[in-house]
Amino acid sequence: MSNLLDSINFKSIRGRIAEYLIQMTENGSDTLLITHDTLSVELGTAREVISRTLKLLEKEGLIITRGKITLVNRTGLEHYMEL
Repeated sequence: MSNLLDSINFKSIRGRIAEYLIQMTENGSDTLLITHDTLSVELGTAREVISRTLKLLEKEGLIITRGKITLVNRTGLEHYMEL
């Protein structure tokens, strides 16, 4: 809970999403089966914010969202974690 509160206070939503996606795909798979609603609950924000941000990340060529989230450019996502 403490980590969630620190994340909400000090990281951008892109950084929070990037960090979550990278952590959840560390097992070697670049695909994550998760709904926008579940992701919003996990990150403590509105589903609309998640959907909008994922769409921006997709336009940047970092992920693909077609019923699942596939990481295309892990290094690009790691950049958002540092911001």
